[in-house]
Amino acid sequence: MSAPGWQAWYVAEHIHFLRDGVSFWWNDEGETQWFTYHWWVSAQSAQWAAALPGERFWSLTRSFTPGLQRFATVTWTGVR
Repeated sequence: MSAPGWQAWYVAEHIHFLRDGVSFWWNDEGETQWFTYHWWVSAQSAQWAAALPGERFWSLTRSFTPGLQRFATVTWTGVR
C-alpha cells in the first residue's frame, strides 16, 4: 500500500481513539523499516487535524527519521 493509501486507512481506522479522548500518541516498537515512524506520525498528524481541528498534535516517538521534526514529536532513546 502506498504511503497516502496507508495514511487514509490509518486515519479511518483509528480516528475514534481521538474522539474517545486520547490526548497524545506514544509510538514504540512499531517500526518495520527506516521511514515507518515518519509515515506513522504523518498519518497521526493528519488524523489529529481531521478529528480535532485547531488543537495541537503531540506524539512521543522512540525512533527518529529526517523530517520528523515537522511534527510535534518528542523522541527518546528507549532507556528508562
